[in-house]
Amino acid sequence: MSRVLRPGGTFLTQQVDGRNLDDLGAEFDAAPAFPDVTLEHAHRAAVAAGLDVEVAESWSGPIRFADVSTLVSFLRTVPWHLPPDFTVERHAGTLMTLHGRPQLQFTERRFLLRVRSRPLGREAGRPVRKGGPGGAGVLGTATGS
Repeated sequence: MSRVLRPGGTFLTQQVDGRNLDDLGAEFDAAPAFPDVTLEHAHRAAVAAGLDVEVAESWSGPIRFADVSTLVSFLRTVPWHLPPDFTVERHAGTLMTLHGRPQLQFTERRFLLRVRSRPLGREAGRPVRKGGPGGAGVLGTATGS
């Protein structure tokens, strides 16, 4: 992205973290499909590209399902959270175990990254804010230290 931003230009992205619903996938012995899509990886890539990171925030929160039928309907829309061989019949035991739980709650994850290309003649090292609402804010520099 650094090659297409004009000097001083801003790039803003909000993404689903690659570890999104990893606790749900683990119920079916499925590893995260995109484990490298994380704030940490995006932050390092931006710094390596010579961009100043202005905001780097992550969020996680619960997603709840009323019942296993609702969960299965949801999973059909996001099959990458499941093993490639997933069928209701093949995973009936896991689904029955989930059915017996008083609550079906799993963890969603997102991240936000805002970066700016340096104006011509400007060096790295501008202070940045890391962390999110309710989280510990840490002041760092665009060098990633």
